[in-house]
Amino acid sequence: WIPVTERLPEVYRDKYGELIPFLVCLKDTDYPFRAFFDGKNWGDGWYRNDVIAWMPLPKPYKMDGKDGDENASR
Repeated sequence: WIPVTERLPEVYRDKYGELIPFLVCLKDTDYPFRAFFDGKNWGDGWYRNDVIAWMPLPKPYKMDGKDGDENASR
């Protein structure tokens, strides 16, 4: 986790200009969730969020094989 008091994301848009989602923790909450940073504020798509720490999302899960093989890549 990276406290927002230490630093904010330097890259927050993808190559298409879309905001990149991050995993964040908010003040007074017990669980992390997804939010976006626009270079100035954090938000979840509806509201501004009081983010205290953030981290990049992990890479998405991918299955081995072309048609949903049961052997997952690790």
